[in-house]
Amino acid sequence: MNAMGGGPGVHGAQTGPGQATPPPYQAAAQGQHCQPQPSTPMFVSPPPKPHRLLHSEAYLKYIEGLSAQSPTISKWDQTLSARKKDVRLTKEQEGRLPSHWLKSKGAHNTMADALWRLRDLMLRDTLTIRHGYTP
Repeated sequence: MNAMGGGPGVHGAQTGPGQATPPPYQAAAQGQHCQPQPSTPMFVSPPPKPHRLLHSEAYLKYIEGLSAQSPTISKWDQTLSARKKDVRLTKEQEGRLPSHWLKSKGAHNTMADALWRLRDLMLRDTLTIRHGYTP
């Protein structure tokens, strides 16, 4: 068959209808061997990106609070004395609460109430563990 009919071409290559058989390489026809060219990489790695340090507001406050004169890392006494009724949150502050920690507010009126309850439960569990292991 010829190359136009979709059969084998002149050099045994299968061609489709309307495709011509490509000509043989001249170097191969003359009996010469082609030297392979050094290949260039297919993928070039991107340039390194500058590393940016992003810190949360809580972490920055923690760093600012570190000092050589402080006997503890945190202000735990202020944390323990905080009460829900003493804290008033603006709408912006409520929007920044880590509400993703909980699936929903559950039986509580607001997500802030649910987070206060989580705080109280965690504090109670911590104290229970501490009292359980005190000699």
